[in-house]
Amino acid sequence: MKHKKVAIVYDWIDSWGGAERVLEVFAAMYPTADWYTLVYNRKSAQWAKSFDIQPSFINRLPEFIRANRVLSVPLMPFAVEAINLSSYTHVLSITSAFAKAVITRPETRHVSYILSPPRFLWSHQRDYGTASTLMRPYINYLRNWDYIGARRPDMLIAVSPEVAQRIKKILRLRSKMLYCHHLIHHTGKTCVTT
Repeated sequence: MKHKKVAIVYDWIDSWGGAERVLEVFAAMYPTADWYTLVYNRKSAQWAKSFDIQPSFINRLPEFIRANRVLSVPLMPFAVEAINLSSYTHVLSITSAFAKAVITRPETRHVSYILSPPRFLWSHQRDYGTASTLMRPYINYLRNWDYIGARRPDMLIAVSPEVAQRIKKILRLRSKMLYCHHLIHHTGKTCVTT
């Protein structure tokens, strides 16, 4: 992606954890990239203050909505598809939820680094409170949207063999596999995923 116009898209930049260490690695690899996210919290994501971050329309909503996943998740498919990436030659999405479903031009190269298919949709519904009968129609809608959205990138890269298996089983797609720690020698960053 050297000498190309690069956009990096991540689900939400509002905390610090293992997945955020992955973002630091890619930020070091692509220091001039523009960043897009659904929700950005400057106070709780101080580590990202040097990034050029453009949040979605969700960030303009009242805090009680944008800070609450239960309330903001219904808006996220619309927010993802509203991100305008038409001026980029390369897009890198990093995701455990929705970012892989961004819409790009046919000539744009879109690579998606998958930390996991969305657990609250596919594998850990009881843990996330999304297993109820009342939620089922909406979860089925999101599953269908996620299944379709996963086919938009030109390439899927799984963070581990386990995630590659989940992608194959859940999304019926093949992926390449790249441990994040294989990127460390390029950046000097510590790379730990959850």
